[in-house]
Amino acid sequence: MSRILLLDCYVDGAGGAPNFLPALRGRNADVVRVIRGELPVSLTNYSAVVITGSAASVTDSPPWLDGLEQLVRECAREERPLLGVCFGHQVIATALYGRDAVFVRPRIEVGWNRVKLLAADPLFDCISDGQHLFMSHYDEVRPDLRSNPELGLESPIWTAMSDECPTHGLRVPGLPIWGVQFHAEMPVEEAVGLIRSRSVSKPEHYPDPEGTIAGAVATPEIWQRLVDNFFAASGLPLA
Repeated sequence: MSRILLLDCYVDGAGGAPNFLPALRGRNADVVRVIRGELPVSLTNYSAVVITGSAASVTDSPPWLDGLEQLVRECAREERPLLGVCFGHQVIATALYGRDAVFVRPRIEVGWNRVKLLAADPLFDCISDGQHLFMSHYDEVRPDLRSNPELGLESPIWTAMSDECPTHGLRVPGLPIWGVQFHAEMPVEEAVGLIRSRSVSKPEHYPDPEGTIAGAVATPEIWQRLVDNFFAASGLPLA
């Protein structure tokens, strides 16, 4: 059975793998902690790649970002299925459309906000329009990205938005490459802990943490559907 490469970009703790691996439904997977510089030199042995979120920022250009972007470009060249979540979504944008594809918002978008679907896309098959999903991001993909002739890429298709962010979902035209800004994979307990800890360190950005937490919605079924849709749309069989 072909393997899945999970690029775990968490910068601390146990990493993001526990939120991602169960949704793979038993598929063989290699987990790589990106911040440790363990990136593979080739994707030949992998049928698909998934990139997690991160507390790191692409706008800070961490030292391991170059290698990660190179793997994204390799996915594009080889038409290898790729799904990026939050930070992973942003890395897809910077790798394929330039480092200026992402900017820092004036304030964080955080909470369980409504996500509107913009285009018919197999990634969102059987997922309701207007679903409330968790999101927590300062960085945001620009909505005016142009084509990249060097890589032979057209401008991305925007597939989802929130009331505050027009680029919650993208697909690279003609390729099995998707990104989502929201965190459907994150358990409520982890999201609540994130909000409470950051409201202490950055209270100016979290004026009403308990009010935000009051809107919490658990979304494991949506996350599983999204991952299943990713594999189905990529032509990869069920495990």
